[in-house]
Amino acid sequence: MIKNIKFISPSLHGILDYLVDITLISVPVIFNFMEISNSAFWISVGIGLSNFIYSLFTIYSRSVIKIIPLKLHLLFDFIVGLVLLTSTFVLHIEGFVQLYYLAMGAGIILATAFTNTNQEI
Repeated sequence: MIKNIKFISPSLHGILDYLVDITLISVPVIFNFMEISNSAFWISVGIGLSNFIYSLFTIYSRSVIKIIPLKLHLLFDFIVGLVLLTSTFVLHIEGFVQLYYLAMGAGIILATAFTNTNQEI
């Protein structure tokens, strides 16, 4: 039996947040998502920017101003993951952009599920 599947510490989650934010903002620019879909471009960039902002305000070691409880932050992350997963179907996006959205959405949801909220922040 698995003893503790929540192996991501709040500190590591914070690092992952900023790496994901950089990815969500830079990949649509680098791969010119605007050619495929303005919505695909702006959803990714917008989510990346909003994640960056709420990460700065989360109560964990990687933030600047500690206001948002980690559990609320994880709820935001879960919603973001769902938005990314469902966006490709709603926007009828295919190919590389669809794979990118599915991978980012699934990765964010998994990171949320495996983050230990009981560890010292």
